[in-house]
Amino acid sequence: MTDKDGNLVWFGDYYGWGKLKNETNVTGTAHQPFRLQNQYYDTETGLHYNFYRYYEPNSGRFINQDPIRLWGGDNLYQFAPNVQFWIDSSGLARICTRPLSGMPFNFRTSGRTGLDLGLFHSHIFFDDDSNIGFTTTGLFQETNPNIINNSYKCASETLDDAILKQAIDDVTKRYRLINSASNYEWDHGEMFPDLENVPRYGNKSYNAITHNCQDFVSEVLERYREILNNKK
Repeated sequence: MTDKDGNLVWFGDYYGWGKLKNETNVTGTAHQPFRLQNQYYDTETGLHYNFYRYYEPNSGRFINQDPIRLWGGDNLYQFAPNVQFWIDSSGLARICTRPLSGMPFNFRTSGRTGLDLGLFHSHIFFDDDSNIGFTTTGLFQETNPNIINNSYKCASETLDDAILKQAIDDVTKRYRLINSASNYEWDHGEMFPDLENVPRYGNKSYNAITHNCQDFVSEVLERYREILNNKK
């Protein structure tokens, strides 16, 4: 680490999973609490504060569950499978689209129009290779490398992945009323739908016209912009 004039004031060595091996404080007054990317060293606990949760460098694992839950994989405490090769170089995310499953000739319309009725599947991809989208069975992650590498086209706009993940977490905690399995109840000679309060983007809430993959992405982006505006 250098000061404003470029003079070396601190340097150190780290173990592969982020624990500080040794350090040299050249001036004796330099304060350098940072460890792995976005991690702030807590002197009282020895843990690394990582914005949404704490990281334990001796075990190479988080002590809190992943706030995006299973979307980042089935290990909720994992930092990375391999710290030498798994990186998030820019901390950015993109909105990508692919043809709908079963669409002849891989046809798709050109892009998002604001109506969320385009003929394509819309999906969110992060630089750390995680991704999330919404389909008939609820939220899911693309795992087929052939589909990921050959079917998707991504927008040029990049998004802050930490804020976007917060927006996703906020949106997926919402609920909506649906007509439960088209059941109806009779009351004083009138028929009323049997409404059920379900997760807004769960396995019961998908509708190809009114509540689809593009609606999910649009709602996440709306929440993303709200968070950005609140930070200003």
